[in-house]
Amino acid sequence: MNKIFKTVLSLCILASVILMTACQQALPTAPNGAYFLENEGNISIIGNIDELNEYVVTFTKSTNTFAKDVQIDLTKEEVDGVSFNKYTTHLTNSKYNDEDCYLLETSLVYKVHYALYGESKGEFINTTTEKVYFRSVSNKLRPIYSEQSVLATSPIRSEDGKFSLSTLEYSVTTTYDNDSAVVNFSHTQGDFGIPDGERTYTKLNKSNYYFDNATLLFVPRTINLNDSANLTFTVIDAISGINRTLTMSSDQQTPNEKLIFSTTNTAEGVINHDYFINNHKDFIEDDSQVIPCQVVNFAISGTFSGAPIKCWYANTSLENARARLIKTQSSAPYSLGTFTTTIVKTTVTG
Repeated sequence: MNKIFKTVLSLCILASVILMTACQQALPTAPNGAYFLENEGNISIIGNIDELNEYVVTFTKSTNTFAKDVQIDLTKEEVDGVSFNKYTTHLTNSKYNDEDCYLLETSLVYKVHYALYGESKGEFINTTTEKVYFRSVSNKLRPIYSEQSVLATSPIRSEDGKFSLSTLEYSVTTTYDNDSAVVNFSHTQGDFGIPDGERTYTKLNKSNYYFDNATLLFVPRTINLNDSANLTFTVIDAISGINRTLTMSSDQQTPNEKLIFSTTNTAEGVINHDYFINNHKDFIEDDSQVIPCQVVNFAISGTFSGAPIKCWYANTSLENARARLIKTQSSAPYSLGTFTTTIVKTTVTG
């Protein structure tokens, strides 16, 4: 079952963070600022924020050994006015059981067509939705409560080397209390090898930092990232039933990079769309938008098969960017290609 689960979550892009490999060690780093707020010094209180970020999801095919057996294509057709291949994050200040906190809601939806051995297997809509309530930066972003729902169809490879498709559908809720958490798992489709119901996880405080899975890609927005950033932390892997140790580390080859957005520049590596903040284009240089970013990888600490998620965050010194996640890259199962998300629109008040 674990092999199937890992494969499907790879296609969920952001949900696949528990699948990743270790990366280089660097100087320890810690959350030290609310760079997502207008006042980055508000680390001990819950600041006013209402920020919606929208991203487009694309897929680049590989030419590896399995590419001739499995074809993956994202389809762009809308259904009943709903567009696919989108990732969104919505951050607001909120309350949970009368406690002031932040609420982060994320949604990933993409429409994918699979063909196996040259035969079409149809189109599938894969979705991952998450919401998490968590505390301030000075309280180490500690989670209070979270929900996750996943529906994903992905290719899997049997022991005899043949590919087929597998669908998983499940939901997870997690309630945190001091150094423990109660996780409730339920599934609709798929064989997970674990029963539905509650499981209690303890000793979360054994790690200096523990986060909910839904906040992982948010955490760097509280760190003044540099070329040797490194943070080790714990998350709950509800499917495997363990606490996992993960790392966030600066990319070894390219720890910083300027991302260029342009609809007219056709140079390699240029992102071929504009980026709007409250319907306004910013960061203009020579008719293009240029955003200096710090580049980090998320990975499991230790030896593990898989590939890290690579993320680009706007430099904290860039006014109006508020250390936002600008771009991500993650591998499809069996190295069949690369999923990329790039930001297209931000709507922010507060």
